[in-house]
Amino acid sequence: MRDSESIAERDPDTLFGASIRGKEVSFVSRIVGKSSRKILHRTATAHCSTCDLSVKLDIFSDPEVAEYFIGNHRDQYIATKSKMALVLQTEGCEHGFDKSLRIHTTDNADYIVLRIEGISRRSDRQRYTVHLLGHQVPDGKIVKFFGYGIKNLKSGDAEVIATRYEPLQDTLSNFMLTEDDKTTFPIFREGNVHLSIAPHIVGKTREIGKMVHALVDHSVLEIRDIDNQRTISGTLNALFVGRTVTGKTETAKSFSDQDETLGMNTFSEYVNAETAARTGLAYSINSDLQMIEWGVLVTNDRREIVLDGLDRFPSDELGQLREIIRQGVVVVTRCIRGRADARCRIIATANPVRPEGLEGYSFPVNALTDIKCFTQFGDFDATELTRWDLFVPFKADVSADEIAYSTETSRPIRPEVYCRHVMWAWTRKPDDVLYAPDAVQLIKDETSRLLKSYESARIPLVNKGLRPLLTKLSAATACLLHHTDESQEKVIVDCSMVQQAVSIFEKLLHEWELDSYLQEVERPSHTLTEDDFLQMVKEFDEVDVDIVMHLAAGAKTADQLAEAIGGIEGQTLRKIHFPRLKKWGLIETRSARGALLTQKGTIFFRRLRPSRENFVDSLTKSQRTMDKFDTFVDRESTNQRTQEYPPIDEKLSLLVKMHESGASEEEMRNAVGDAIYEHAEERGLISKFGGREE
Repeated sequence: MRDSESIAERDPDTLFGASIRGKEVSFVSRIVGKSSRKILHRTATAHCSTCDLSVKLDIFSDPEVAEYFIGNHRDQYIATKSKMALVLQTEGCEHGFDKSLRIHTTDNADYIVLRIEGISRRSDRQRYTVHLLGHQVPDGKIVKFFGYGIKNLKSGDAEVIATRYEPLQDTLSNFMLTEDDKTTFPIFREGNVHLSIAPHIVGKTREIGKMVHALVDHSVLEIRDIDNQRTISGTLNALFVGRTVTGKTETAKSFSDQDETLGMNTFSEYVNAETAARTGLAYSINSDLQMIEWGVLVTNDRREIVLDGLDRFPSDELGQLREIIRQGVVVVTRCIRGRADARCRIIATANPVRPEGLEGYSFPVNALTDIKCFTQFGDFDATELTRWDLFVPFKADVSADEIAYSTETSRPIRPEVYCRHVMWAWTRKPDDVLYAPDAVQLIKDETSRLLKSYESARIPLVNKGLRPLLTKLSAATACLLHHTDESQEKVIVDCSMVQQAVSIFEKLLHEWELDSYLQEVERPSHTLTEDDFLQMVKEFDEVDVDIVMHLAAGAKTADQLAEAIGGIEGQTLRKIHFPRLKKWGLIETRSARGALLTQKGTIFFRRLRPSRENFVDSLTKSQRTMDKFDTFVDRESTNQRTQEYPPIDEKLSLLVKMHESGASEEEMRNAVGDAIYEHAEERGLISKFGGREE
């Protein structure tokens, strides 16, 4: 029978151990995994045919017997028979172990295996097994269990058989706006809320990181899009980038369970690479129990997590993160199938590859192309950047005097009030966020302006997903500044909120020096001038043109190109032709993928082809390519040319007409430019001696 002694309620990490075996226990925990529903026999009946005595035993009233059944131990029948013999002996039977004793199991009961963890702030939380008898799967994730301790006879682990439970509501489900809140919350309208984040981190350049942190904290789970046609995700995620000792980690983990200055006034969970490797960001498969154990992205659904050192996370965990960060759901389709929501707000940190930090790059924004979590097969993948909302650079630009003589500032808002306000923001529903009509128009206008100014193909901090980003950033700004109606239940997004959101976003772009990068590096490299095009025409040979034509259909290795072109080796392409095309910025090469056209290469291909017809797939020989090429450069009429890039043909046509009318060389050069004049002269379209050559 169970020991009458019970152990006071404790956290699982301090409770589970040898001392709980046979004792009654209770504890509060978070469910992180569950098995499929199973069936166990609940009672056993023993009958002695010699004495004609029968007894009935509740198997799970005795830990010593229950341990054999829980593990489906091979000796479970022997253990039950031994126990029943002792019970019969008390009734006067002396034949307990002879052949006259028969055991029958009856009364089926539901049986589910659960994996749980504590809800404490400990970073080394462990996971434990709970066997739930006679109950359905608990609703909710936070549950108080009552039962008794047992020993797993196979593994030796301390486990618990739970005979009942009480579902507990978390702070989100319990939150109600009080009159005290209505009196206190207007302080957030003063605009210095972000100074409550990591007040010991100094430097004005760090304030934008604190502001982004506060915006992520106050982002709403779901909002309406600005046309009110559908519900979209309102949660923000941000990546803090900088070398060690720039304050990024200390800023990121403010108000997390690792912020030792706040006691219990925290709301996010801190996760590092070691924790992610142990429990999984999304899930792990427990092969012994044949169940899915959910990771921190699921256990913190609707909440917030801090991922510290994202560049050091295991590759498979980063793969899970890529798939989940936008979808907000984890789907498992392996030997075990499952699905769970993972709608998290995320603040992550990462180090650049270069030890000098952001200062080691010609433009800080180039550091993003080196970070491990944005690479596939060792090469930078620009699409990975589009999965994140905000990027914050942490530069080593705080002066020695500022560090030496700094003093920690006081928080303008008490931690408990800040946490309450975050809970208020997290409990806003889509219909609680209202947009002023002029704010809707402003979001559209600013989206157009920012895309025209900052859109980048190589480093897409600004991309086609900008409008929903500005929408949820504006909603988070309104929540942070408590911009509400009189009831303080509805959040009002007006022009002032949009303007502040855009200002913060554009300030981040300036900190990354994205505008300078685009002006000095990317846009010149993606522009194909007429002079450049004509110079390429002169320099390239048939094989160079073949390469461009074939790469228009997709990336290919040098050997694949050599086979498609014919009559040339892949090594020759790599040593002679690839460098020439790279010099002009038409191709780039990546490991495992081979060569592929750049944006400039795509523009060159479109100028090169004589029509919009897709002849790439049928192109097999160099001569056919050159025939089409010659058709392009030799034709005398602009009617043969597509209208996609008309300037060259128009100028050639003008040049020919001027030549035929007897214009001087100087007049013709001034009209069309030296490059086109010399090109036409080399092709025999005009003559220095007057009259057009046939």
